Amino acid sequence: QLDGTGDPPAHVLIDYPIPALARLLSRCRVTLTNDSGMAHLSSAVGTPTLALFGPTHPALGFAPRGLFDEVIQVDESCRPCSLHGEKPCYRKEQYCCTRITPDEVAERAIRVMTAGLRTERGLFVDRDGTLMVNKHYLGDPEQVELIPGAAEAVRTAQAAGFTVVVISNQSGVARGILTIEQVEATNRRLVESLAKEGAEPDAIYYCPHHPSEGHDPNFTRRCSCRKPGGGMAEAAAQTLGIDLRRSFVIGDSLDDMNLARVIGARGLLVRTGHGRATEEKLHLRDTPQGAGTRRQIGVFDSILPAVQYVTAKADSDD
Repeated sequence: QLDGTGDPPAHVLIDYPIPALARLLSRCRVTLTNDSGMAHLSSAVGTPTLALFGPTHPALGFAPRGLFDEVIQVDESCRPCSLHGEKPCYRKEQYCCTRITPDEVAERAIRVMTAGLRTERGLFVDRDGTLMVNKHYLGDPEQVELIPGAAEAVRTAQAAGFTVVVISNQSGVARGILTIEQVEATNRRLVESLAKEGAEPDAIYYCPHHPSEGHDPNFTRRCSCRKPGGGMAEAAAQTLGIDLRRSFVIGDSLDDMNLARVIGARGLLVRTGHGRATEEKLHLRDTPQGAGTRRQIGVFDSILPAVQYVTAKADSDD
């Protein structure tokens, strides 16, 4: 009902400002759109997007790339007929559009809205140099040493409703310095050490790859999981129902801060591990050139004050 008497009413927006439209889309549970800028804007603000593709095709590179986005299409031998779909159709009708049924679209939309996705706040925490002392390709679990306040930080975050996920690059596997078994044994000892102080992360993810500097061909390749790529965080989001854009990343490296940008989260830098060197690289000291970057990246002495900031901000946002 376009007159506003329906339940719920429909609203027609004409010449609506893009920033206002982005805010509106960010509050939606799903966006249904054609292959257009609306699909990408919805995807950019983290709303699950169902994009209908007719004459065009996702293979041309225009599909939304969000974690929970889907393309609705039918296979027709004449697709794609042009890059942007402006070419007149030579067939009896545009089967690429007419064979997409309303029932199919409604079913897909209902499935997305009832899937319970993206509801949890996530706290993605680097391992070496953030949770535990960085000992350079650590392969001996006996050498695991928690950074002071690490266990309390995990407890505090979880008590505030955050899902705590440890994500770590472990290229020592690709380089032939570590084995998978050593990495996993070290992770188990980390969990045991935290558990002794009443804390336990919800999940641990690690990437054993390196794109070039490796000796094991099974792990020397480009991948989507190595930070700053979002693969590990996205896998956690799918498994644990995390809303990446309501999440935070805490770490000591440039890769951690860039990961936050990739997934749409907020990055917090700690001065433990390589953090002070990273702070220098990013010009985050109290200088004029560092002022703008400091507004985007919080800097803390260690993980505990960083988590205390996160939980306080979450309370104020609620």
